[in-house]
Amino acid sequence: MQATRARETSGRNSTERRHMKIPVSGLQFYSLSYCVPDGCSARDLLRLVNSGFLPEDSVSQLINEQICSTSETFGAWDASSIAVATLFCLVLLLVILCTFYEVFLHQRKTKNSSPLLTAFSVFNNGRKLTGTTQQTANSDQILSFHGIKVISMMWIIAGHAAGAFTFLPVTNRREVEEFESERYAQYLTTAHLAVDTFFFISGFLLAYQYFKGLANKPILVQIMAIPQMIVHRITPVVLMFFLYSVYLSKHVGNGPIFPLVYDTFNNPCKKHWWAVFLYIQNYYNRDEIVRVLSGNLPLKQNPTQVDATLESFPACWVHLWYLSADWQLFLAAPLVLIPMAWLLKRGFKLVFTAMAILNVFFVLLAIFVKLVFPNFDPEHLEYDAHSKLVTYFMGAMFGICLRCHLNKPYVFRRVVNDESVGVSAPGYRWNCF
Repeated sequence: MQATRARETSGRNSTERRHMKIPVSGLQFYSLSYCVPDGCSARDLLRLVNSGFLPEDSVSQLINEQICSTSETFGAWDASSIAVATLFCLVLLLVILCTFYEVFLHQRKTKNSSPLLTAFSVFNNGRKLTGTTQQTANSDQILSFHGIKVISMMWIIAGHAAGAFTFLPVTNRREVEEFESERYAQYLTTAHLAVDTFFFISGFLLAYQYFKGLANKPILVQIMAIPQMIVHRITPVVLMFFLYSVYLSKHVGNGPIFPLVYDTFNNPCKKHWWAVFLYIQNYYNRDEIVRVLSGNLPLKQNPTQVDATLESFPACWVHLWYLSADWQLFLAAPLVLIPMAWLLKRGFKLVFTAMAILNVFFVLLAIFVKLVFPNFDPEHLEYDAHSKLVTYFMGAMFGICLRCHLNKPYVFRRVVNDESVGVSAPGYRWNCF
């Protein structure tokens, strides 16, 4: 049995220890590994180390198999995993058949009789993903949104990449904490603010498209098509992600802490799957989800003491909160858009004034909830829908404005732009700190 070594440095003095776990501070520890014969278990090693002179409770925290894994950790494939794998194979077969059918049509120079026959074709979908269009005078695309979404997405990815160091056990925890407190790191620690970009654009495009279709469809008919579009586009993707994560991912990965990560994120999916597909996860078990999102994960605290935590871990892939909030805002949108459509018949100024008053109310509502219910979101993470109402319907207000004044472009003067930046910059600085 051979132990790996770790060095603890404090000032000018350094000591070398050969323990399973070396506490360094309240935020930092070393988690080491021992190599034992294949026939031995953690319990056998525990009895060997005890030898009658160490309490079993203390040593059991050092020697366990909770963060270890082999190719046999999850055992043989069960019926659920086989069924899901079969489903994915059928989808892959459908992709192959549709692709070959499109190739056949191309060689025969025959017109496709139905779009459904090439819906899963690699070439058909590849052209849509990589295709570009030329902006025309009649195009309704808002090109600036594309750039804003790219920048926001890069910002979010950078924040998630840096956030991994705060959730997983690392040997230089103190350095990570110091980095997070530096000003030059604030663009990473405030990456969650970039999500508001997508709420604003979502509200903008919803109102823009809704008022665009009023000329062709009645108000109620137009608004009823919105939830159906969201369900058809989002739910199949969430379902396939859910099936892969819960039933297949455990068979395609292994390594240190892999079983712990899998159990932490997927056990609640098996128990609370209905909250995911009803898009209520951002309100369901709110206290526990805030605990997870604020960084108090078992991996961050101690990767060897997680049994009780895993049983109460409520969040099924917590980042799905965005889909829940977006869906809830979509359901709330008709309550605003339908009255605005009726008010539009009396004049645009009345609609704009009503939307401005409504957004002021949403700001006061968010402040009221924080003051009256301080324990609802103590970390001020704002992963609920009601805190995004002002962002969402601010976008809707400007979407209505642009649609009603589509042929009346307004150029902001430089003074107005400078004043806008001056007003918004202090607010961003306050959010950072």
